[in-house]
Amino acid sequence: VGISSTLQEFSHKQKATHNLEEKKAVAKAAYDLISDGESVFMDSGTTTLELAKLIVSGNKRNILVATNALNIAMLFKDCEDIQVIVIGGEFRPHILCTTGFIATDTVKSLFFDKSFVTGNHFSLEFGFSTPVAPEAKFKSLLLSVAKESFFLLDFSKFGTNSLYQIAPLGDATATITDWHAPQKIENEFSKIGAKLIVAMPVSPEKIYSD
Repeated sequence: VGISSTLQEFSHKQKATHNLEEKKAVAKAAYDLISDGESVFMDSGTTTLELAKLIVSGNKRNILVATNALNIAMLFKDCEDIQVIVIGGEFRPHILCTTGFIATDTVKSLFFDKSFVTGNHFSLEFGFSTPVAPEAKFKSLLLSVAKESFFLLDFSKFGTNSLYQIAPLGDATATITDWHAPQKIENEFSKIGAKLIVAMPVSPEKIYSD
């Protein structure tokens, strides 16, 4: 999926199968960071959806999941040992999530062990960005309401910008990407001491292991 301008936003349906192997690898690396009994926030996105699938089918339990993505919340409907908080707000059917002041006000009253945040794009100069102002505000907030925060970005998100900055490089605890990430990106992260986790391809039989 390419991008034609800083305003372009693709729907969940358009992104669902794009770079799926890479997204699954990023999700597995994120899943490895979660422990039994933790509270985690996952915002809307196709990579966080893959992370949610791992939590549903994996061995880690007694986890509290909070999300503003309705499709992610529905994955847990049969999981008796996973508590779910669905964040309300203005529904955006384009990407299956809620946003706006109701969502931000709710999240401000909560605090999590880990937050997993997606972004539309990333550049070294502008940082993490998204084309919709309320989304940028909400995602930025997620970095401050958790002990540890992680950006989940497959390689296609690097090198260009959306209109609104979420956060500059280094604001999150770490960024998780895949093995196609440009070497320049890895070098720049290392130069300023920002943590970059590079996920490698995952074979199906290993996806759900701890």
